[in-house]
Amino acid sequence: MLRAQTGVKKHNAIFDLVLRDIEEGHALSKAFGKFPRMFSKFCVSLIRVGESSGTLPATLEYLAVELQKKHVLRSKIVSAFIYPAVIALATLGITVFLMLFLFPKITPIFKSLHAHLPLSTRIVMASAHCFCIIGFFCWQA
Repeated sequence: MLRAQTGVKKHNAIFDLVLRDIEEGHALSKAFGKFPRMFSKFCVSLIRVGESSGTLPATLEYLAVELQKKHVLRSKIVSAFIYPAVIALATLGITVFLMLFLFPKITPIFKSLHAHLPLSTRIVMASAHCFCIIGFFCWQA
């Protein structure tokens, strides 16, 4: 059933090997244990307990429910991080645009006024200047 449900050829090959091991008389937990990247120690241990206690069907149902819960939780976490990641990327993009294109064009206007600028403005102008120099050298490399 697992082989029929998956569409990944690599997984199909693994399920074929598992099926071959089971047909040869090996335990399901031993067959799954050969593929630790696909089947966690938790899954293999749970299946081993179910085999030894005679409750394998109930154990597999429990495992399916737990894996489904884990999948739902992981998808919720990923979707919760998408919005902050988009905001962070947009902020980074706007900052790069300002530092590379806008501030270098505005800086001469401020310098021509010969006025005493606030510290924050001077810091932004200096960092834009440094950012442009770093950007120039990175662009040349």
